[in-house]
Amino acid sequence: MRSLLDIFNEINHGAIGWGVVAIIVLSLVQVAPIKVNPWSFIVRHLGRALNAEVFERLDRDAAITSRVRILRFNDELLREEKHTKEAFDQVLSDIDVYEAYCAHHPEFKNNKTKMSASYIIASYQEHLENHDFLVPHKKG
Repeated sequence: MRSLLDIFNEINHGAIGWGVVAIIVLSLVQVAPIKVNPWSFIVRHLGRALNAEVFERLDRDAAITSRVRILRFNDELLREEKHTKEAFDQVLSDIDVYEAYCAHHPEFKNNKTKMSASYIIASYQEHLENHDFLVPHKKG
């Protein structure tokens, strides 16, 4: 009977051998009680690489949607429409999403939205100080 070392030496003589060794080692690491899963790591990174363009498009779409909501909300404020605190909180979240995207994509046009965001934040601060957010009507 051949020893394990003899089998390893035979496998070690070719590129395929190294691939087999890698598969065996990765499988052993995955089975081990340590919380390391190399297969999941490899598949996750491969998926991110293959879908990078899709993720980028989704991020851009989220930024554009946030920009639309920010500009619309600003228009409503300029028309002196009242808003609830929850509505302000939502648009402030939109501002965070939009500003994060713009920080990572300096080529993305942002002039009008910066001004709108500043006005919204100032209005929010004023409503906080005056305690005069719109209060929704309770049914009942």
